[in-house]
Amino acid sequence: SPSIVKQPIDILTPAEQEYKAGLKSLLDTAETSIIIDKDADVDKLFDEMVRSWYENGGQQWTDEMNEAYQNAKG
Repeated sequence: SPSIVKQPIDILTPAEQEYKAGLKSLLDTAETSIIIDKDADVDKLFDEMVRSWYENGGQQWTDEMNEAYQNAKG
């Protein structure tokens, strides 16, 4: 029977090459803050992390991956 699970797109986009390390660091820092600070406003920290992620290359990376996905699915 055919598999309903699709293979992932194995592609390295220019934005991923440029921004991946910085975005990983941003996520690691935010996750650590959320875990360690028991009084943290998790919703606020998460929203700030997402905004910062998009502003620091995440939007470009997302756009490039969406384009690659659209091209791959034909």
